[in-house]
Amino acid sequence: AFAIFFGTLLGFRFARPILRLSDMAAQIGAGDLSARSGVEREDEIGLLARTFDGMAADLEEQVSLLTQFRRFFDVSIDLMCIASTDGYFKRVNPAFVRELGWSEEELLEKPFVSLVHPDDVDATLREVERLASGSLTIRFQNRFLRSDGEYLSLLWNSYPEEETGRLYAIARVQAPAPEAPR
Repeated sequence: AFAIFFGTLLGFRFARPILRLSDMAAQIGAGDLSARSGVEREDEIGLLARTFDGMAADLEEQVSLLTQFRRFFDVSIDLMCIASTDGYFKRVNPAFVRELGWSEEELLEKPFVSLVHPDDVDATLREVERLASGSLTIRFQNRFLRSDGEYLSLLWNSYPEEETGRLYAIARVQAPAPEAPR
């Protein structure tokens, strides 16, 4: 009887914190990234709980940073994108849609060079080659086709990530040059 009682007590001692960790994992899975185990022990289960709490804190911080990035990306008045050396946009911000008039889906489904003014295609392709080799783009200008058939002059800055082929770019709309007085 003593062995059964002692075994049951020992089982609860190990099961309770493990069940607490399981509950915390479920809370995190449901979106409560502030959940922590509250388990304070100096054994392997305590180490597991501290490790789990650390991972939860790191996850909460990463989600916060991602939320901040998305907000920054989405509210910028400049055109911001992640493209690739394969010639396609991977992500565009709402300014692209607003300024060019194309839907996000339309911008992502076709090669970006198909929107470049025919006179600017060769220079744009050379610039993408430079980016693919690791060079930054500072103040590269070309014209992009709007959905209404007009062209918009853009001034680009871009940073390449050689190991992935991603291009992080920001374009600013250039005001048309004023016409000369007649």
